[in-house]
Amino acid sequence: LQVLRVMTSEVYGWTTATREFVSYADIVFIFSNQISRVVPRYTLYIFAVVLVSTAVANTWYVGTLFQSGTVNKMWPVKLLRLTVASTVTIYFSSVFKWLMIPMDCLVSDATEPFSSYIHGPGAPCTPF
Repeated sequence: LQVLRVMTSEVYGWTTATREFVSYADIVFIFSNQISRVVPRYTLYIFAVVLVSTAVANTWYVGTLFQSGTVNKMWPVKLLRLTVASTVTIYFSSVFKWLMIPMDCLVSDATEPFSSYIHGPGAPCTPF
C-alpha cells in the first residue's frame, strides 16, 4: 500500500481526495501518523537513527562473521533479517520521513524547527 500511496500523488494527476483515501487504507501510515501526534519529533528522529544504525552495524558484524568463516551464533543473522526486512519494507516511508525531520523547516514553516530543540526556542532554521 505504501507504493500505491506514492503512485496516487497529486504529482501524477490524482486528486487530493483520492490520495487521502488511499493513505488511510495504509496501516503503517495510520500508525506513524498517530505516533507523530503523541511522541515528540526529536524522539522519532533518534529512533530512526538508532534503527538504521543498528541495521548497518549488524550488517557489518554479520559480514565479519561470514568473512572469518565462524558463524557459530545465528542470532546476529536473525536480527539482521528482522531489522533490514522491517526497515526497508514495512517502515521505509515512516523511517525516511523521521530521518528528514531536521530538514523539515527548510521546505515548510508548518512545524517548529528541529534546531529549536537543540539551541532553544526561537532558533533559526538549521538542520542541526
